[in-house]
Amino acid sequence: VEAGIGIHNDRYSFELLRAEGCFVINIPTNQDAALLNACGALSGRDGDKFAAVGLTPAPAEAIDSSLIAECPVNVECRVLSQIDVGERVWFVAEVVAVHESVDWSPEQAMIYGGGCFRAIGPVVGRRQ
Repeated sequence: VEAGIGIHNDRYSFELLRAEGCFVINIPTNQDAALLNACGALSGRDGDKFAAVGLTPAPAEAIDSSLIAECPVNVECRVLSQIDVGERVWFVAEVVAVHESVDWSPEQAMIYGGGCFRAIGPVVGRRQ
């Protein structure tokens, strides 16, 4: 299974991804917008972001990175390739491990797009 993320080339995350070749996709709940705003306002270049916003790092299983213990889903990824798309680079990766809280439901997930944090909508059908 593959996953991907796009990172602006002036971000500290970009430097880390290029150097380490791995990343974790942490999926927060739809109650965590304030926490994500705090994370987005800080750069890891300036210090320990985990400590600054009160997050708990947890060891990854298959890569040299940290999970976010407060996130109910953490997806460990190893970079396979990079695609330059202007001022961003799309990192295509292999999913090497997935951690999911037993009491988590996809309806609790939050995504970001268009400058807004969004909750996932209701289920409108199931694949048959």
